[in-house]
Amino acid sequence: MEEKLKHVNAQISIYVPNDKIKEILQKESAQKEVKLTPARAMLLYLMFQYEAMGEQSSLFVANKLAYFLQRAGENLRLKFEAYHYGPYAVQLNHVLLHLNGVYLKGMEQNVVKPFEPIHLDYDKYAEIEKYIRANLSLEQQQRLKSVLKLIQGFESTFSMELLSSVDYLVSKEAVKSTDEILKHLSQWNPRKTDLFQPRHVKIAYDHLKDQAQSSFELVYRIISD
Repeated sequence: MEEKLKHVNAQISIYVPNDKIKEILQKESAQKEVKLTPARAMLLYLMFQYEAMGEQSSLFVANKLAYFLQRAGENLRLKFEAYHYGPYAVQLNHVLLHLNGVYLKGMEQNVVKPFEPIHLDYDKYAEIEKYIRANLSLEQQQRLKSVLKLIQGFESTFSMELLSSVDYLVSKEAVKSTDEILKHLSQWNPRKTDLFQPRHVKIAYDHLKDQAQSSFELVYRIISD
């Protein structure tokens, strides 16, 4: 590192990650201004609603909520790929980091682990809700309702990974049976084969097909074709 930076005319300080440094970074983040956009407000709203179901927000949860929101038709411009714990978009880290210090805490060092808690600022909830009512179209508000309906009964890390992984295979691989899904899950990584039993996959797949007949009809029409 010294060799690479020896020609840089600047003083560089390197800190070992610890709680004290995290506290300093939190104070610095709290001083910045963050402007809400429809995409940011929708993601934050879903994270608040997810916590209202009794679960904790995290990078993992934010990814799954953003994934389903984009699947519902909201163009978040996120590129989801098949990662270890299901669909994952690297770009979402930057979104959360930008929101950090104002609407949430936990991303100060941008090295948060997938299941490490992200702490939402509940004093900001009224502002987010007001923004959504004033700035989101009826279609966008319906997408929020659709996502919340979709994840109802799947409010846990296990269930969210299951549902998003099955849906990812439905949308990307056009699988049309539980057996096909199980085959692709085994190719995804061995962990999913050990974690998700056939009955789990069937429950998730049946749930997605049920949604194809209701709020997610257009999104999931491929299942019924």
